[in-house]
Amino acid sequence: MSPFSSTLNLQPSFPGRAYFDFRSSPHQLSLHSSLQSLNAPVAWFAFDPGSAHSDIIFSNDNLTVTCSSYDDRVVLGKTGFSKGVHYWELTVDRYDNHPDPAFGVARIDVMKDVMLGKDDKAWAMYVDNNRSWFMHNNSHTNRTEGGITKGATIGVLLDFNRKTLTFFINDEQQGPIAFENVEGLFFPAVSLNRNVQVSGCSICEAAHGSVSLGPTLESPDQDAEERGVRGRTDVTREIIPDQQKPLHYI
Repeated sequence: MSPFSSTLNLQPSFPGRAYFDFRSSPHQLSLHSSLQSLNAPVAWFAFDPGSAHSDIIFSNDNLTVTCSSYDDRVVLGKTGFSKGVHYWELTVDRYDNHPDPAFGVARIDVMKDVMLGKDDKAWAMYVDNNRSWFMHNNSHTNRTEGGITKGATIGVLLDFNRKTLTFFINDEQQGPIAFENVEGLFFPAVSLNRNVQVSGCSICEAAHGSVSLGPTLESPDQDAEERGVRGRTDVTREIIPDQQKPLHYI
């Protein structure tokens, strides 16, 4: 049994999941090709309290987040990526059909007190119970029918080989490729308010090229300080001047 099945309710066999077995377009075939290369084990992933807005509330060993404010607040994942192909999923645990949570990627210095995608440091999909939009630098594009409810799964595919970012809702691609010419260091990111709770996520990656804002966890019940960065020998440290946070480069 997968270690994720009881905690995150995720299905770990990403390369074989039906929604990547696309047939209808060259891009969908390329997505299938990308995910077929993700043969590494699924990694545990946690949200980062140190870089999050102070209104974000953490639980479940930082695998679950909600918010104390009615305004949108941003939280990042601890692990960032700069190359390779990466896919992760998040589950919507609580949603009352009114707010628009946003999911995507961001730079470390993204604004934390507005919806994800409002500034030029985030690339996101925001979604309600009927439809979604893509947003970057407060530009809203590609309205797409189909929304979320409690229990919905959001998938994010960050493909540095093709320089693209693509979104999924409940195992179906949501709209076209969301963003192209994607380059640099990105962290998984979410914005939400007090009416939304998000859990999980897992990460499946095809290549190294990740950065961690904290210890990398294989499971939430392991001692990260004792483990350190397990199995990785090429780790260096750098301090970000404005955050003063240690980064683990892989």
